[in-house]
Amino acid sequence: MERQFQQEKDPGLRKQLEITQGGLQRQVAALDNVDNTMKQAKLQLEHTISAVGTIYSQTLLIEARELDGSRLGRVREEVAGEITQLNDILSAMSDVYEE
Repeated sequence: MERQFQQEKDPGLRKQLEITQGGLQRQVAALDNVDNTMKQAKLQLEHTISAVGTIYSQTLLIEARELDGSRLGRVREEVAGEITQLNDILSAMSDVYEE
């Protein structure tokens, strides 16, 4: 397109080529932003899944040892927090795909 712009003599066509090129550049930038957002979301999901797995293992250990209710309550709160974070990430990903 750059070569076509340089060779074009008609001012109207040159202007249209400039507009088109600008639009394409904005589209590429937007796609790069979406790609980066998706990479960040993937990393966050992997982290959250790992944390949930750890919490699950801790819960099983607590149940096996029959520890006091306060420790179990803290673990339950951690699980609830991780679930909330997962829901937030899924909601953000849905928003990105809907745009």
